[in-house]
Amino acid sequence: MPSRPFTRDWTPNTKFGVLALDNCLELAITAPLKLSESATIYPYCPVAFPDHWREWLGTLQTAAFEKASLAIVVERPSKTPHDLDHEIHEIDLELRAHFCGILLNGIPDYRDGLVAIGGVNEKAELAITQVRRLHTAYRHEFGKRLTIDGEVVQISSAIGAVVLDLHSNKQYRRVRAGFKALVRAIEEFLPEERLHQYVRSVDGLTMLPKGKGEEQFIVRAQTFATGDKLPMVLQELYRLRNAQEHLNEIRAVIVANSDQEAWRLISLRGYQAEQLALAAYRRLLTTPELLARFESDESTAAFWNLSVGERCIVWGEPFDLDQAEKDHEKRFNLLKTY
Repeated sequence: MPSRPFTRDWTPNTKFGVLALDNCLELAITAPLKLSESATIYPYCPVAFPDHWREWLGTLQTAAFEKASLAIVVERPSKTPHDLDHEIHEIDLELRAHFCGILLNGIPDYRDGLVAIGGVNEKAELAITQVRRLHTAYRHEFGKRLTIDGEVVQISSAIGAVVLDLHSNKQYRRVRAGFKALVRAIEEFLPEERLHQYVRSVDGLTMLPKGKGEEQFIVRAQTFATGDKLPMVLQELYRLRNAQEHLNEIRAVIVANSDQEAWRLISLRGYQAEQLALAAYRRLLTTPELLARFESDESTAAFWNLSVGERCIVWGEPFDLDQAEKDHEKRFNLLKTY
């Protein structure tokens, strides 16, 4: 466990943001690591709150920040360190982008998440201007918690930079929409709605023609995945997504001999949808030449007009849904409650 020096040197005339995770488990970094020119990740919270800000924040929120086991800090120069302006919005965006970079590697365990944004004046005095609770990221019930190590931080840094760039221009409309669905899935508590949003996020990349949604989803999503029962699994994912979207009973989609078996299969498909979506966007956002193929509707259509072999070469190694099934079944049999 690293020492917890709740202080750092703050540069006068700056604005800053802190995203802190309380009781974040499986942390394998022991020292601060740079995410970008303005962002650093810490295995502790480096902020010491002045007494008057402790009183304003309250005992519980102050303790949650100062006892955090992981924190992302963004600091930028500012001529108006205590003003609520566009700089605050940009800092908040960068915090969220780097956190999303972590989430695309997997969903970590943590008890609570908080964000504080403030400024440092010319006397190096710290002031907090905004505090909010972070949306909770939910991992699949039988999923493996993420271990945050140096490799994850490196990948997260690259993804965070791309996410910021994607949201600063008008291109990549489908990627942005699919990524939004992915984030909604991560922040959704209900398993069936998580599955719905994860499949929507993959659907966003497939650019399905009207009237042939299910048929073409099965064909095109095979670019992203592999597995012995791949067409059947993709068909069930698509039908489960449609049932949830149209407020139908998803149990009717699954052919099973008992409710317990149906629950296991729906849980498995939810896990496969989660892992497939995370893998697809992780590949896309860490491979510039591949991302360029999805810059516009025209370039995306051109990608899908390639032969199957050409598409697979461009995309690279597909995600193994059979391995995801083995991972799910191992933990399901260990942790199931019925």
